Amino acid sequence: MSQLQVDTILNTNGDGAPDFPNGMTVTGVVTATTLNQNITGDIKATGIGSFGSNITAATGIDVLAGGINAVGTITATSYSGDGSSLTGIENGGKAQGVAGLNIANGATVAVASTDGKFYPVTGANEAFGNPAEALDSATPIAVPQIAYDTVNNKVIAAMQGHSDDDGRVAVGTVSGTTISWGTTVKYNGTTNARPTGVCYDSANEKVVVVFREDTGQLWSIVGTVSGTSITFGTKVNVDSNTGNLLPNCAYDSTTGKVIITYRRTTTDLGSARVGTVSGTSISWGAEVNWTSTLMTQSEVACHDGYAIFVSDNKICVGQISGTSITFGTLQTIPFTDGNVNTDETNIAVDPNTGTIMVGGMRDQTDKFVEVFAATRSGTTLTFGAGVVLKQSSSKNSTCCWSGSPNTFFWSFDSGSSGADGLQSSIVEVTGTTAVAKTPRVWYAPANNDIVTGQSCIYDPDSQAVVVFYQNGAVSNNAWYYVERNRISNGTRGGFVGFSDAAYTAGQTATISVSGSVNASQTGLSTAAAYYLLGDGSLATAPDSENLFVGNAISGTSIIVR
Repeated sequence: MSQLQVDTILNTNGDGAPDFPNGMTVTGVVTATTLNQNITGDIKATGIGSFGSNITAATGIDVLAGGINAVGTITATSYSGDGSSLTGIENGGKAQGVAGLNIANGATVAVASTDGKFYPVTGANEAFGNPAEALDSATPIAVPQIAYDTVNNKVIAAMQGHSDDDGRVAVGTVSGTTISWGTTVKYNGTTNARPTGVCYDSANEKVVVVFREDTGQLWSIVGTVSGTSITFGTKVNVDSNTGNLLPNCAYDSTTGKVIITYRRTTTDLGSARVGTVSGTSISWGAEVNWTSTLMTQSEVACHDGYAIFVSDNKICVGQISGTSITFGTLQTIPFTDGNVNTDETNIAVDPNTGTIMVGGMRDQTDKFVEVFAATRSGTTLTFGAGVVLKQSSSKNSTCCWSGSPNTFFWSFDSGSSGADGLQSSIVEVTGTTAVAKTPRVWYAPANNDIVTGQSCIYDPDSQAVVVFYQNGAVSNNAWYYVERNRISNGTRGGFVGFSDAAYTAGQTATISVSGSVNASQTGLSTAAAYYLLGDGSLATAPDSENLFVGNAISGTSIIVR
């Protein structure tokens, strides 16, 4: 029969729905308010099917045309296909997190260890200047020391004359990797000053110079910076005993005190006093000894109300209180090859974390420079293992904080008579573990460089380290060198990827991470490899971090690596 016209179809018993074991072909509209019958074959609807309840398909559903319009939720335990036409779905290679600051579209992004939020990569790119003559004319000097005036943003260089031994100070302005110098000022031109130490009192905005006159008495003088010049008050006696040697000083911002260290000739012990600046003058507390053994030449660094003194292989921590210091037990720096009577031992402190860096030449056999990281608890220090900067006889070392957390700059004169030149190395510290980068030669004159003194300081305004030194290869004139190390939150551990859009602080940001494509870039060179620089920009040549971040597939798109 070609046509069946009925109102109701029942099974043979008249009490239920019929079975369709071979399926059904429907060319019109199927409307079912309730469909509970199992269908073991196929339902083929060339029109529209509308079902009022659930359908269970044992072997799948084929949709030949028109697609599926689902107003409810589709739950799939698996999906196959290329997904190229899917929208509103993150298809991997993405990370989401809270923006700690505003993040621009396409910006390089890092995660902060402090709060786990996303931040734009910021910092300073590394740069290496050219060593150049300092001061206002060719000036032979000896035993220089430098400090940094954080209020006037100036480098303060103190030194003695190479021939007349008179005390001199010059003010320098850093611009990029060069320094312009004001007129050199003599602060003591009658009874000589050898050597000198200098520090900056940030609370009183004053420069403090300490020096030894030929009698062996110790003196101090307070200077005020104005532009590129400096004026001094009246000199103040620190210690009237004769025969004192090698004064040095540091400023503690917590207590607002200046600390001097020097060698008492009558006993050859390390001595110290606490100074208080008032106007253009300074007063000193009573002398206290910080060593019970002989010492050579000392340095001091301050942090959080404590002063740390070093000389040879000895180190001691004292707590500053008023105009006095209470010392802990004298400790031995654990040089692995001895350092009993070296000319100098250097010390620096990260002002933000309190991590301590100390080291110097091992004078017993090989004369290698070995450095250590240390942490302080009260007046007790805990040291990590020593790290040799270079397997070569080295001397005339200096160190300072380099601007990055727990990272320090070292410079030293390497080789016999300076044959290997002046070299620098960056030392990074985790806990008390120090890791030194391969030294970089920054000055190697043809006739060798015999340096009898160099000093370094970190300039937070230019984010660079300044080295000031006596150049033995050029008539012992004053020279300087500027090196800016990579300072960035975009490190191997911190870098995440590229922002997918612009976000404000507090928003949930989506970041293209490894394996995805970020299409929010500009000015890329197709098929070029890109590296992350310290300031968050991209370059086709790596810096010292050597952080490869992706390949450009167009001028605006990069595959994140």
